[in-house]
Amino acid sequence: MPSKAASKQQYATMAAAKKVLKALFEAAARGDTKTVEGVKDLAQYKDGRGRSCLHFAAASGQVECAKRILELAPQLSTQVDDDGAAPLHLAASRCRVAVVELLLKWGADATGADSSGATPLHKACAPAEATTEAGACVKTLVAAGADVNAQAKSSGTPLHWSAGCDAAEAMPAAAQACATLLELGADPNGTDARGIAPILLAAAVGNKAVVERLARKGADCGAVVAGGATVAHMCADRGDLAALKAVVEAGANGAKAAKHVDADGRTAAGCAAVAGRRSCAEYACACTDEDFEALWTAAKNAPKPAKPEKPPPKPLPTPPCDADALTARRLKDEGNAFVIRGEHARALELYSQAIALDATQKTFFSNRCAARLAVGDKAGALEDADAAVALDGRWPKAHYRRGAALEAAGDYEEAATAYFEALKLDDKNSGLKRALQDCVARGRAAVAKERGEEEGGNGS
Repeated sequence: MPSKAASKQQYATMAAAKKVLKALFEAAARGDTKTVEGVKDLAQYKDGRGRSCLHFAAASGQVECAKRILELAPQLSTQVDDDGAAPLHLAASRCRVAVVELLLKWGADATGADSSGATPLHKACAPAEATTEAGACVKTLVAAGADVNAQAKSSGTPLHWSAGCDAAEAMPAAAQACATLLELGADPNGTDARGIAPILLAAAVGNKAVVERLARKGADCGAVVAGGATVAHMCADRGDLAALKAVVEAGANGAKAAKHVDADGRTAAGCAAVAGRRSCAEYACACTDEDFEALWTAAKNAPKPAKPEKPPPKPLPTPPCDADALTARRLKDEGNAFVIRGEHARALELYSQAIALDATQKTFFSNRCAARLAVGDKAGALEDADAAVALDGRWPKAHYRRGAALEAAGDYEEAATAYFEALKLDDKNSGLKRALQDCVARGRAAVAKERGEEEGGNGS
């Protein structure tokens, strides 16, 4: 066992290394070349996700700093992080054209895919922020060999990425990327691994500018998805008039889509009327020869569904005696040790024993929730997450656990809501932001898969 002095020295060494690491990455992100030059052997430094200082400079668009890093450590141009993403992926994800050009000159691979199968071109088509350089970035990557129809493992082509971009501030950039891809020969009807075409994704997330561009470039607008909806129904429901017009004017399939009756007995005009989208309802009625005034009046006078009453809150558990509280805490600590060793079933037993003695501790329920998820008990995990929220609704982790349990059960909409509740309480937590983003992406994929199966069953 190391001496107290040795342990203290080891801690001091680790703290110093961590300080250097933090300073290096912050310097790279803000373009502080002088600080970067003062660090020896840049290639040895990585953050918790395996990213080098070049990843940070690339993501921030720091051209001169990135150039100096490459001069000092050229091998970093192709070094990937734990997700398989090279610096080029990060530069492309923010359409940092100057950095993208620099990295390509230093040997970065425009066709390289990360662990999800996404290339830098995929990333450029769904920018992480607002930008006016999406089109230029797409052209640069394609000129360097990127395939406009490259397939990621489950998320499709670059067109699918531009279509599925649902961040309002980034949608104009995604539309610009879409237009450029189509100019460069991208297939507007290419499908992903689930058989979903880009225009369906764009309509589903409300990316109206992409819907319009795809429709006018020959995308098939006639597909019918789960619930009997078409692209025309989705555009009408959202009030996206320009997109709706592009769909209807796209050809026979577009006009047919507007007349199609969904599972609720509504045409596109009916969906628009129910949603209160007057201009879309008027336009759709003119295309389908429906009586707008009758349809609008019927929708306006339709009874509103009653809101279900919330059940009364459960009474809080009785605090234990001191002896039980101490024993429960010991059992919880023992359970944590088993979790570290990967023995989740044993940890679950100990957490349950701790809760039997003291049901007032939110961390006990939170830990048991995680253990239950690890052994596949989704229903039990949700019960524990609900218990943690009931004990302390201001604790972000309780809402995070609830989101994880709901996501495991496939309820992506409620899971995203839970993650959002956690973020409202801890808006600086990057882990929560990633959890929410991943949940939304999985939810979209699940919906797309369901729609694809429905289309396959209909023979379309």
